[in-house]
Amino acid sequence: MALQLKQFGAALTTRTLAARIVRSEVSKTILRSRSVVLDFAGVDLITQSFADELVRDIVLQHGPKAVAWSHADPGVERILRHAIAARLNSPRTNRPIPIRVHDRATTLLDPDDSSPLF
Repeated sequence: MALQLKQFGAALTTRTLAARIVRSEVSKTILRSRSVVLDFAGVDLITQSFADELVRDIVLQHGPKAVAWSHADPGVERILRHAIAARLNSPRTNRPIPIRVHDRATTLLDPDDSSPLF
């Protein structure tokens, strides 16, 4: 199920906003459908702190296969990838989680199961 992030603004910039989105929207969607596609259509800017909080909360609460994203412009995609790499390759996780891009969305993969959820 896709969550349109544009409803929160064209510039997504704070950790507080990311945490609120996870609490109010993402968790509900994942409970209903086991996963969420974050649709970045119409979002022009995200900050590193927003991306880090969004990724951290989703992955730590629901696992890496619970989230994918679509329609991220190159700048947004770069920040998402950086946040994921920084978060998931940190000493706390101690194992990298690869990213797969395919025609419908970009997904995180569980290193123990290389098949994407979507």
